[in-house]
Amino acid sequence: DMGAQAILAQVCRGRGSTTRHTALLLCVMRSPPSTPSSVRASFEAAEQERLPLADHSSLIMAVKLGEYDDVINAMGKRRLDLVWNRLPNRIIIMQHGESEGNKNLAGHTPMGASQVPLTPKGLEQSKSAGKRLKKLVGGDDVLVCISTFESAQQTLLGLYAGGFPEEQVLAVHVDPQIRAQEFGNLHRVGAREAAEAEQKLVGPFYHRPPNGESSADVFDRISAFWVRLTSGGIDELLPKAKPTCQTCLILTHTLPIRLLLMRILGWAVETFESMSDLGFCDYVTLHKSPEAMKYKVIPEDSCPERWPWAMREVWLVMRSRSPEPELQKRLEELRTLQARAGVGNWTDIDRAIATAEQEGLRQRSEPCTVLDYLSIPQPRTEQGPAHLKALKTRLVHGHGHADRKIDELEGFAKDCKVDLSDVEFIDWWGPHLSYFAKSLRQQHPALRKNEGAAAATPTGSSR
Repeated sequence: DMGAQAILAQVCRGRGSTTRHTALLLCVMRSPPSTPSSVRASFEAAEQERLPLADHSSLIMAVKLGEYDDVINAMGKRRLDLVWNRLPNRIIIMQHGESEGNKNLAGHTPMGASQVPLTPKGLEQSKSAGKRLKKLVGGDDVLVCISTFESAQQTLLGLYAGGFPEEQVLAVHVDPQIRAQEFGNLHRVGAREAAEAEQKLVGPFYHRPPNGESSADVFDRISAFWVRLTSGGIDELLPKAKPTCQTCLILTHTLPIRLLLMRILGWAVETFESMSDLGFCDYVTLHKSPEAMKYKVIPEDSCPERWPWAMREVWLVMRSRSPEPELQKRLEELRTLQARAGVGNWTDIDRAIATAEQEGLRQRSEPCTVLDYLSIPQPRTEQGPAHLKALKTRLVHGHGHADRKIDELEGFAKDCKVDLSDVEFIDWWGPHLSYFAKSLRQQHPALRKNEGAAAATPTGSSR
């Protein structure tokens, strides 16, 4: 009973050994009284016995044997509830204004990336964002968590100049864990382009530029920041002088924003890679979801007022299409050789079969791009009728649309004619997974790389 536990905590306050009173608490809860007043009487009666702690060895043994697991689990759940109740109702994750480095990559050369200032345009963007945020936060107390980079620092000053209520800011926490990705100590001209070319081979999440960080490296420190913000531990970031802080503004950079959303929302790597960078001084707003003890994106409170833009290239495998006859014949011959040699005993044959199977899949497929990918309900890579229906207004023909404007792409989607009833399955992975790996995912849904099933709660555990 929570009322009984509150009375016990009050009685224990100021009475000496915490360990002794924990033992007495367990003694009382072993045969719990029916009312809070009887709890107090039972506790005081147990305390009057003045037994040394050693006499509770049987109780300690019972704890070890699991007899009090329900009590201990209830205490753990109550602690999570208390931590959750202290967390901000609203989190705003914001991109800084335009910097000299964004306008001209050579701007990184004479100085470290952490020192690059805003452009005059970037300062004006910050002021405009300050006006919008003033309306959004209302009278809330605010905690600001900000990158150590000068571009973020100057953006905060621009927010204040635009009307963001500085008097409501309880604390400004400057944190190097949410700084921009490190590409090396100094940015050489051409280094970013070379890294992007190599990134296509390794993958955006795992590629590490020389003397720099991969997205996976940045994810680790972003995750550590999130735990400090939400765990209620000794080094928590929330101001201790206030029981609650209604709004938290996190002012950072493009890649940390995407990775922080990946951490909060439990995205797969492929989902992270599908999201585009936010525009200068754009932001994503999240609110608490009390039922699930998680945060959720609120598009109408974000800027722009939509889900963060994301596209994913897919291949629709059509029932009405077949591989070319020459390819089918070659596959039959290779499989005959494989059967004679034994699977795995002739690597060249196994590799040739895998390549031919992948090519056969491509010949049966219609390449398309899924627009507004993040707005599809999780798990997004399911193959059922509901998910096919969700794709109906989101498909455009072909790949390579990253440089096109959103309005233009949405116009293409209206003109896209794909017979979804002819779709056998959606190949979400293309050349990144083998034919065999895709077959496994089709046969065993648990192996599909969907997201949401293991989304992390604010306190760091999985729910």
